[in-house]
Amino acid sequence: MTRSREMTPQEEKYMYHLLKSDPLIGSYIRSQLGNQNALLDLPVCPRCEKPSLYHQNGAICPTCGTFALKEKTHKVRQHIKQGYYR
Repeated sequence: MTRSREMTPQEEKYMYHLLKSDPLIGSYIRSQLGNQNALLDLPVCPRCEKPSLYHQNGAICPTCGTFALKEKTHKVRQHIKQGYYR
């Protein structure tokens, strides 16, 4: 049995923030056809709170260019679950 729920207005606003105006992240998510959790497994940029891409021993944000060590960031899934976007 799958559990699902509707997004709150704050979650909806954050999801729009995640996906707007970033062609590199959109291209990555489209390339992950079999992985429905591709977006949720990406690290979050500590500066702009958008998805980053793993690079060497950390994550780099294609939107603002911030590099964060792997230990200094967390996944989008945790960011939403813990309510950090509010």
